[in-house]
Amino acid sequence: MNNLVKTSKKNKHLDIQENHSIHSQPKRKKKENIKVEEPLEEDDVEVLQSYHEEEVGQQTAKEESEEWAKEDYNELIKRMEEQIPKNDTKSFTKRAELLDWNLVTFGNHSVEECQEKWKIMRTKVRHYRLLSEILQDAKVWAEKPWTAPLSKKKTRHPEQPPRPLSSFMLFYMDKKDKIIKKNPHLKLTDISRIIGEKYKAMSAAKKSQYSLKALEMQKEYKYNIAKFYEKYPEYNPSTKKQIVKSNKPLPPFKLYLKEKLKKHENDEDFNQHEYTEKYKELWKTLSFKKKACWIRLAKEEEEKYLEHLNDDLMDDFESKVNSAYRSVISKEENAILDRLAGKPEKPPNSAYSLFSKLMLQDKDMNQVEGEPKNRMREVASKWKEVPDEQKKEYAERVQHMHENYKLEFANYLDTLSDEKRAEEMAKLQPKKRTVKTRQKSVNKDSPNTKSQSHPFLKKEPE
Repeated sequence: MNNLVKTSKKNKHLDIQENHSIHSQPKRKKKENIKVEEPLEEDDVEVLQSYHEEEVGQQTAKEESEEWAKEDYNELIKRMEEQIPKNDTKSFTKRAELLDWNLVTFGNHSVEECQEKWKIMRTKVRHYRLLSEILQDAKVWAEKPWTAPLSKKKTRHPEQPPRPLSSFMLFYMDKKDKIIKKNPHLKLTDISRIIGEKYKAMSAAKKSQYSLKALEMQKEYKYNIAKFYEKYPEYNPSTKKQIVKSNKPLPPFKLYLKEKLKKHENDEDFNQHEYTEKYKELWKTLSFKKKACWIRLAKEEEEKYLEHLNDDLMDDFESKVNSAYRSVISKEENAILDRLAGKPEKPPNSAYSLFSKLMLQDKDMNQVEGEPKNRMREVASKWKEVPDEQKKEYAERVQHMHENYKLEFANYLDTLSDEKRAEEMAKLQPKKRTVKTRQKSVNKDSPNTKSQSHPFLKKEPE
């Protein structure tokens, strides 16, 4: 009897522990990969993981936007702008609190309703310091209030038909809720495995019912998506790709190469690879003036391309935030244009930078075998052999170069137009510091680092 009581207590204790372990498992940040016995069709795994999440997101966006039309949002933004003083310097949160919301409200909308809609708007756009800056982005968002421009995940247009489900996914959606009710503690992977096994064991006749239904949904989707793309051609991915590929600009060298290859296309022994290698070597020997012609041409083509892209493909705020364009003009090519325009060359930042620059120009240093890293290691070892007095001379030389550079750069700015001068001054502004750069600066300022007496003796190799 005592043994039975002990065993029952033990089992009860184990049940409690098991339940506790189920409920106290830490939340996983990453979504679990779904493994099913039956091979999935049409990206079922992706559909399975994002189906409900996407539907919930779309429903929330619809609820937020369907009460107000874009005209209402634009009117709210306009009235808020009217209440902002000309020389506003307060943060956007403080300025929004100080607005006279009795003057902002309009139509049948109450003060509370207008404030609620403002809260929704501010979550959809980038945050700036001033309210007037935020409202500029809010105007663009108000044209398409279903979008979530700050989210990495692309928001579907509310009228865009959802992708059709495959036969397995239709079966999965039928069985999922019943299995969850019977086994509420099962993981998503276990549920998928059970449904996969059931689908695999199902007769061909029953499977065909789901296949026919999936085929009907596929036909309906094709018809609906064609109608949608007719109404909103800017959402058609195939037309977007065609426009981007056809107009994408070429880098300066490729423009030069394209022009040169045209002359040899009709040659009997034309070998594109040989001519490409030949013109690569010729490009390296071209003077700055000749290179500048091709760089300017590439820059003009790029400007036309970006203008076209902004008009046709980048008209919505979501695309502007998430897009990243890399220029076809390299840093070195921009430096060539600057030099020919009279912009002074920036001097080295430290004594070691000046020393390494002079050493790399030496012919003997170019004969060092291996990768460029080997040459830099050789320069670093030679720098360690330089006496301290000579290092100070390099530092003084750099300081003198910087003083001359400031005078030359000031004279160069005087020759520019107001627009170009503003661009140059913007380049001088310090870049935003990331977490990594902050950490590096903390490490540099730590007491363990070697202190240098001369400011231009920094950045020496260890």
